[in-house]
Order: sequence, then structure tokens, then C-alpha cells
Amino acid sequence: MIRAIFSAQPLLAVLLVTSSSVLALAGFLLGRRINRPKRFSWALAGAGVGVALSATLTPAKGSSGYSGTCTISKDFLGSVGTEQWLLNVALFAPVGLFFALAGASYAGSVVVSSTLSMAIEFTQAALPGIGRACDSNDFVANTLGALLGAVCLIVISLLRNSPSRERANASGGGRGLLATGGVMGVVAIAGLFTTTMVFVDSSTPITEASSSQESSVSHTLEALSDRIHVTRTQISNLPNDYGAGQRTLVASWKNGNAEFSWPDAKIHQLWSSTGIPLKGYSNHTGIDNRTRAKTLAAKLVSGNFPWASAATEVSADPDPQFRGAWRVTYRQRRDGVIMPLHFAVTFSKDGRLMQLEAQDTRAPDRIPRARVSQADASKTAVSHAPRHSHLSATQLRLIKEGASWRTVWDFTYSRQGDTSNSYNPVSVLVDASTGELLHGNGPDAALGSSL
Repeated sequence: MIRAIFSAQPLLAVLLVTSSSVLALAGFLLGRRINRPKRFSWALAGAGVGVALSATLTPAKGSSGYSGTCTISKDFLGSVGTEQWLLNVALFAPVGLFFALAGASYAGSVVVSSTLSMAIEFTQAALPGIGRACDSNDFVANTLGALLGAVCLIVISLLRNSPSRERANASGGGRGLLATGGVMGVVAIAGLFTTTMVFVDSSTPITEASSSQESSVSHTLEALSDRIHVTRTQISNLPNDYGAGQRTLVASWKNGNAEFSWPDAKIHQLWSSTGIPLKGYSNHTGIDNRTRAKTLAAKLVSGNFPWASAATEVSADPDPQFRGAWRVTYRQRRDGVIMPLHFAVTFSKDGRLMQLEAQDTRAPDRIPRARVSQADASKTAVSHAPRHSHLSATQLRLIKEGASWRTVWDFTYSRQGDTSNSYNPVSVLVDASTGELLHGNGPDAALGSSL
């Protein structure tokens, strides 16, 4: 885990030594001036702050730019026990202990440490190019760490029968810590006015990924492009279609993100607003027709997704989401039924990867027969289609529900007069064996009681 941290932040080791040494010296000099008996405690406090600043503000490898947002989780204990949470607690435990040792009251040391954490979080949101994220879970963990440090000093003081904190504070250390906390408070208050708060529902079971998970997805993405540098990875327990026991892992970077299943670590979706150049492919400019789009897609499949070569159909069409872009789709069809194996990529006109969808699902040898005609299934679908929409596509395909496979008629509807809905079509599924309505949703959907 430690190796992964230093690998993601090449400058961390140097900055840890430099900042802790410089701030330890500054703390010693300040302590000698305002509270001479506590000058070494001030030096330790300065070193602790230096370590905290280096660990939290060192630019990550491939760091992104200004985000200006801070995630506020309503479930403030949602990340308890994760690796990142434990690291944040451990990072601020010495800070809380050394602040108290330098002369602050126990409560004061926690408040000053908490203010430092808040200032760091807002700085992460506002400072360009460091690739860090402002998160309330980090703030809570830092504060708990500072509290743990103060409690440790209380226990040590009781065991050693040390002098009371009031007498220590009378020497001026408390005033010095108050001034230090004031400076940090100014930064924190400035952050409140310059940062947009994004509130996350407490019912969303999302936590920070472990270092091994981050390393795995980063390796996969770097095999696609050396321009992808992950800045944050989160894992979710929300339901997905990736198979039994699979969780959803989301990796984010500047202007893009990718979705994986875990623990099999397979990539399923990728999106980039600006596009990413593919690794190992020379300049693919002039992707302006189907043939060139298919050629580039074939190279991507051959080098990174060989399972998609089992597809029986490859099509290429203009992608309306991106001007001048082409979308290449790989499908497998058996007896007129589209199998669940699916691979699709969108390339910009200069050959950059804009989107990717990958679903390596193997169909069973025997599939349910389609006994319901398209015409009969259409009658069921029409009565459950969204209002003010028109039928834009019909497919006979195989899907998996739990442990069962179904052959279904998939009727895709788009809103009339709303071209944006072509990006997010609404599907109405009818079982091709029984005629049963399986699924129908979307804005203003008129659904029957059979759902």
C-alpha cells in the first residue's frame, strides 16, 4: 500500500522530508520566542503539520486541474474502516498530540487540527493541477485522528502524573496555537465562499477504493492510453449487470471516467469529454468514414479486447453526441437473436477515444426460442411506451435476469421533437417466449399494472 502511494505521487518522499524539516525548524524558532520550555514540542508540531501538508497537497501523478467542488457526504461515517479513512486518522493523530504537547488545551488542539484539515480540503478543491478531491469524509477522519492524538496525551499525562494543562497554557503556548489556528481559519473561511458544495445522499453505498483496486484499474487504463492519469477511485455496492458478486468500481480523471466490475477488474464503460489518444497507435487523423473507423476499432480490439473478435457483425455510424465522431459497434447474432456480447467505441475525427462500452458476456449453448411474433409483441409494447414518443428501433436479443436467460423483443422509443433523447433511449422489453412485459420506463411513461 505504501509503495502504491509513493508510486502515484513521485514527489511525496522529497516533499515529506523538506516540508517537515522546514516547519520543524520554524516551529522550534517560534516556540523559543513565545514559549521557550515548549520549543521542542513546537518543533514536533511543525513537523506534524509538514507531513500532513505534504501527504495531502502533493500533486498526484497525472494531476488534473481546478475542480472547485467539495463532496459533502450525509453519511459521515460511511467510509469508516477503509484504507483511506485509516490513513487520514493516522495522519492527524500526531498533529493533535503535538499541538496539545505544545501548550494548547486538549479541546483546543483538536479544534486547531480540525481547522487545519478544513483548510487543506478547501485548498485541494481550489489549487490548480494537484489532482486532489475535497471530501467531508477526509475531514471527519482527520478530526477523529486529532482527537485520538489528544486522548493519547491525556492517558500519558495521567500515567506520568504530569502538571495540569492550565499551568502549561499559562506559559503562552495556547496563545501561539490560537494565532496558528486563526491563520488556518482564514483559509478555511475563504474556501467556504469559493467552493461549491456537492451533497451525496447517505443511502448511496460508495466508499473510497483500496490501493490495490486503484493500482489495478490504473494499470488497465494506462494500457489504453498514457494520457489517462486516475485521480480518484471509488467502489459501490449498488446493483449492476456485471454478474453475481461483482461490485462497481469507478475511476475518475480530468475530463473523464471509467467503470469497472470488481473483483474481476474488467472495464465496462469509459467516457471522455475531450477524447484520449490511444497508446501504441500512430496518428490516426482523418477518421471521416466507416472504413477508417472500423480499421481503428479493429486495432483496439486486437490489442486490448480480443474477446470482441467473436462478434459476427461490425457496424459504423456517425455518433450524434460528438461532432464528426464515428461509433463502431460489435455484435454477435445467433439464429436472428442478438447475443449479450457487446463492444462499442466512439472515435473523434482525429482518432481520439471518446466513449467505450464493453460487455464480455458468454451466452449459453441453448437459448429460449422466440414464439411471440414481432407484431404481437409490438401491441404490448405500444401500450406501455412513453407518451409523446416514436419507435426508433426494434431488436430481438438475449438477456439474463438473475440466473435465467430470456429472449426478448426490445422496442426502443425516442421522444418526438427531442433529439437529445436519442442519446438516452427508452426500452420496452417483451418476453419473446411468453409475451410478458418485462420492462418499460422513461419520462412520462404510461405503464400498466402488469409491471
